[in-house]
Formats: sequence, structure tokens, C-alpha cells
Amino acid sequence: MFVDSRPAIHATPNDAQNQRAIDAYLKLALDDLRRLLACADIAAAMSVEALLGTDAPFAADLQGLRPHPGQADSAANLRALLAGSGLMASHRHSRHAVQDAYCLRCAPQVHGAVRDVLGYARQVIDTELGAVVDNPVIVADGEVMTTGNFHGEPLAFAADMLGIAVSELASISERRVDRMLDPAFSRGLPPFLAPDAGTNSGYMLAQYTAASLVSENKVLAHPSSVDTIPTSGKQEDHVSMGWTGVRKLREIVQNVRTCLSVEILCAAQGVGMRADIAQPSGPIAAVHSLIRDNVPRMDVDREVSEQIAIIDQLLPDICETASAQVGGFRQGAVALLVTEMVVDVFQPVQINADEQDAAARPGNELQVLFGQEAEAAMIVKASEVVEQRQSAQTGLHAMALHGVAQGAGKRSVVDVVFADIILSPGSQGLGG
Repeated sequence: MFVDSRPAIHATPNDAQNQRAIDAYLKLALDDLRRLLACADIAAAMSVEALLGTDAPFAADLQGLRPHPGQADSAANLRALLAGSGLMASHRHSRHAVQDAYCLRCAPQVHGAVRDVLGYARQVIDTELGAVVDNPVIVADGEVMTTGNFHGEPLAFAADMLGIAVSELASISERRVDRMLDPAFSRGLPPFLAPDAGTNSGYMLAQYTAASLVSENKVLAHPSSVDTIPTSGKQEDHVSMGWTGVRKLREIVQNVRTCLSVEILCAAQGVGMRADIAQPSGPIAAVHSLIRDNVPRMDVDREVSEQIAIIDQLLPDICETASAQVGGFRQGAVALLVTEMVVDVFQPVQINADEQDAAARPGNELQVLFGQEAEAAMIVKASEVVEQRQSAQTGLHAMALHGVAQGAGKRSVVDVVFADIILSPGSQGLGG
């Protein structure tokens, strides 16, 4: 499940509750990004097909010359997605291009670098899950001692690094979109992917959308952790500004998701326009079929925003469809961190008797962060576990609380800050 929760939280203090909440939003972002990375590989593969590109640079021996783990995972995904492509075979020995543009040829290097940053953030969160960030603390001999473990710098750095890295997924995606729409670089596709260009604008405005979001991300990706402001009579004279970092990260994640939806929408149009040449690979054909079941080919202009929104909602299904075709994506260190956690805004949740019994058992204590639509947020202790789910692929046992908070007459999303979570060492997330 993709999560879109945008809390209106404005805070600078470094108390333990704030750090747990920042930790929660990093978890939410990481799970979204794990899935968006799979979508980015799918989008890139579709663009390679649409632009008559080649998979030669993704070869394992070439990738092994620069053995970054994330790069290897992305390249493996691209090879699997493009395997058996008739379109690729139709021009494999053609001289129509000496080499593909960076946005195609370097996709594993860019997507892979993002994966590696996610891996670092995962390490930070793993450490935080086993950390005590209270102040003061009672040590083994019973002495009460003051500590600085509440400072959020590690989490703030992770949030800022993620924001910078993930913005690049949208940046390189938009460049692939631009090439598909430009007849000077699209290798035979019509202008703006409009069969009757001139009287139709095709997907011109879709590229506008992606370009504007990429530019917005450049502002949002400015690191919050380089800032600080003293409070509390200068006692709290250096703070992490981690809240700002995770709030901006949530916006960046949503912008990236929209940009990838734009690319997949345009690439589907481009792949369809190559049907007279040959068929794409099996995974890309399956994804193309799923898209066309929900978004018909656009031969005459119609509203583009609705098409982007449909693709956005289809992203989980697109990932699952492609993953099933290739036998699972390689995720490396970016294993699944959380299960389905957040309900749709405005949708109440029904809690059955078994879930109520589970919530009543001692020890099922979670901290719950209410992402209010008001000007503040609060963290409360709860003893309700609505769902306990085990993922066989990742060895993850997570307790997640679903619910809807009622405040100021409006429902708002409830996000979960995990207090009890067990991660199996070395687990691999393989699903879409």
C-alpha cells in the first residue's frame, strides 16, 4: 500500500516522542519508496522499449565493474523486465544510435544509488528500533542519569538524504518523458505522442506536470538538518529540524509518484505505437495490457489529469503484475519495513472481534501518531492492535493499527509508530 499522509506538524524540540514520530514517518516513506523503486525500474524499462533503446549496458558483467549493490539490483530488474523483447530484437544490430542517452543507459546507476541511500536509512531505523531515546534514563544500577540520546540528528540526516536521493528518481524520469515527446529524439514517435499532432497536444501537458514537480522537488530537497534555532532559554540550543525534513520528504515522495505515473502513461502510449514493428517483452506487454484495460490509448486529446490519476492508483497493481512476470524484483537492503498501516482518509475501519481480542492482550502497546489536518499533532499511547501480520518473504512481524481519528469534525489518517517490531537479519524483500 502506498501512503499519502501529510501532517501539519511544526516542532523543533528534541524530546523522545518527537524522535519516535520522526522515526515513524521515515518508516512510512521507506515502504513507499521501496515500491516506487520497483515502479521506477518498470517505467525505465517501458521507456527503453518505447524509445527503441538497448539493454546492452545493463549486462551483468558490465555492471559488475562498478559493484554498488543497489546498481546491481536495478540492472538485474531491468534485464528481467526486458528479457525476450521482440522490439529489442528488431533493432539489436541496427546502427540507429551509437548509444542511448544517459536517462536510459544510466538508469541502474541512478536508481541503484537511490537504493543504496534507502539501505543507509534502513540501517538508521534498525538502530533506532532498538534504541532508548528517553531523558533521563534509569541505568542498570538504578541511578537516574541525564542523556542526549533524544537528539534527532541521525534521523534528520536520513530524511534529508532520502529527500535528495529520491528527487533524482523524478528528475531522470522526466528526462525520459521529454525524449518520448520530442520527435527529434524519440526515434520515430509522433510529436507529443499524438497520432494527429498539430490538431492535438497529446501528452504535452503531462510533461509540464512532471517538469513542475521536478522543479518543486529541488526546493523541497534542500536539507533541513543544516538549520537550527535555539529554544527553551537557549537550553535547547541545537536541534535537528527532523520534523521539517520528514514533512518535506512526504511531499517529495508524492511528487515522485506522480512523475513516475506520467512516465508510465507516456511509455504505454509509445510502446503501443511500436506495435507495427514488434511486441515488447512479456513483462512489459503484461503491464501495457493492464494499463490499457484502465486507460484507453489517446488518439484524440482528452483530459490528461484523469489518466495520470488512474495510473497513480494502478501503481501497486503494475508492480505486482511485473513482479509476477519476472519472479520477483531484487530489492537488496531495502526490505519491507512495514505492512499495510494506514487507511484511506475519510474511510472508517471496521474492527472485528478477533482484532479486539488481540488489542486487549497485555504488551500490545503502540505509540500512535495522529496526522491531524489541524495546526498541531499529538502523540498518544494506545493499547490496541488491529492487525498482526507476518510476511513470509521478509520475516517481518509487524503490529499495525488502523483507525480514523476524529478531530475538528474531520477524519484524518492515523499513522503508526511501531513500539514492537521484529526484523529478521538479512531479509530480502522480493515482492512488488
